[in-house]
Amino acid sequence: MITHNGMLDLMFLHDKFYEPLPKSIAQYRQKINSLFPHIYDTKHLLNTRMQLKKDFEPGIGLRDAYNRAMMLDYTFD
Repeated sequence: MITHNGMLDLMFLHDKFYEPLPKSIAQYRQKINSLFPHIYDTKHLLNTRMQLKKDFEPGIGLRDAYNRAMMLDYTFD
């Protein structure tokens, strides 16, 4: 699953299409990770990975991040 600032989106999907949200964040994390074992949040990655932080300003939107990556001819290995 790939999102951009998608925590609320994942909570909505869980609540509306799987089952009501659990009482604790630990239970929610366990359930959402069982549904989507690989979750990548592009906003989180851009704000926390040092290699990306140096090339992308904090709070950059998805469209601007894409355009910047294309301008830099960025490769994601």
